[in-house]
Amino acid sequence: MKKSRQKTRNDSVLKRQKPRTKKPFWARPAFAVPAFSALAVVILVLSYRGFRLFTKSDHRASTQAREPWQFTLKLSEDLPLSSATQDIIIATARDTVGSGSLAELTKAGLAIQKQDAYADVRLVKLSATMIAISVVPRHAALCIDADRWRYISTEGEVYGQVAEGQGNACPGPTLTGLFERGRRWVSADNLTIVLGDEEKALVKEAVVLVNEARSQNFTFGKLEVRRYRGFFGQLIPQGTEVALGRAPFAPKLDKLQGILAKLAKKNEQALRIELDYQGKAFIKLKKM
Repeated sequence: MKKSRQKTRNDSVLKRQKPRTKKPFWARPAFAVPAFSALAVVILVLSYRGFRLFTKSDHRASTQAREPWQFTLKLSEDLPLSSATQDIIIATARDTVGSGSLAELTKAGLAIQKQDAYADVRLVKLSATMIAISVVPRHAALCIDADRWRYISTEGEVYGQVAEGQGNACPGPTLTGLFERGRRWVSADNLTIVLGDEEKALVKEAVVLVNEARSQNFTFGKLEVRRYRGFFGQLIPQGTEVALGRAPFAPKLDKLQGILAKLAKKNEQALRIELDYQGKAFIKLKKM
């Protein structure tokens, strides 16, 4: 019995004992501390170099953005701009374009467009230092009495404003009577006045009338829209009032040409000529 107990005790002691394993050299305390220190130094060096590369590239980008932009101006051949106006456009772009992002290019285009109610302004980045500015100006055909004196473009748009005291700056006749009183004035994104369908039609007819009258050597100093009658014009230099109604105007202007020629032969002048009735003409003569 004693032998078996002794044997059991020895077996349990042996089971609790673990075999010794030989540790690798890098896990030994004498090597681990210097190794981890060296690794930490390497990580710090690599991190510093990466940070330096990042800051250098960022600095290059910011330096490039601060370099002055070069601008090229593209204009419509049939609607040129003066040298002074071109300088203003480029100066506005230079003050607004910033780093050349899409948002800043759009902002610069709007700033330029507001200067003279241009039909369209676009800025395009051609390279890292070059920006192209495309400007499409509006060409005024006559002036119109709206919320203030404004221009009518050759495309039939109401835009801009005539400087106070510079009514003689109108390129053609002045147009009155088109807009009703108390009308609400709304500006579109392209800096033109938003028009109703009937207003659009009348504005475009006014442009056609001015062009066709000019082609027949007629000059109107004033045009007026009268409800249910259409256009009335005052001829220069005669001062004759001519009722022209609505478009088409070419046949009426042809008839006006013939009437004035007959009156000239008789040494007579008309105070009023009404051509807005189908196939008829009514003439009131001036008292000589």
